[in-house]
Amino acid sequence: MHLLEHIASQAVHHQTLAQAGSGVTQCYREGGSYRPAAGDSALPPIVLLHGIGSGAASWTYQLDAANWCDKEQCLRVLAWDAPGYGNNTPLAQALPSPQDYAQQLWQWLDALHLQHVQLVGHSLGCIMAASAASLQPQRVASMVLLAPAQGYARAP
Repeated sequence: MHLLEHIASQAVHHQTLAQAGSGVTQCYREGGSYRPAAGDSALPPIVLLHGIGSGAASWTYQLDAANWCDKEQCLRVLAWDAPGYGNNTPLAQALPSPQDYAQQLWQWLDALHLQHVQLVGHSLGCIMAASAASLQPQRVASMVLLAPAQGYARAP
């Protein structure tokens, strides 16, 4: 199977978020053989955040490889399409900030009832991950930043 056929075969999930009284569509892909673990030993889900010009489908191989399990728990991996990507509702702001994306990320994770996550960002997704961690650090179990983008400005 060619990569494009494989990407097309993966299910895309649609989550409707309540935001300012209107429904906001948030699409994502999910991988792994997740089943809840007993007690507090559950591994926090891994949340993959793509870079600019990309999307959840860019993580297709990582989603496929997420079939790790042991006797007590399995891995859950989620890859979102950022607002305005794919079939998602764009952010309302004309020039959204990284914090605007981070707030949308937490609203999506709240809708999925996920309290603790491991964030993985690539390129611009690193900025979103870092912003999300700064907004709610108690919910971030770990964070991996892959090829971070410089962002919108330079530090002095």
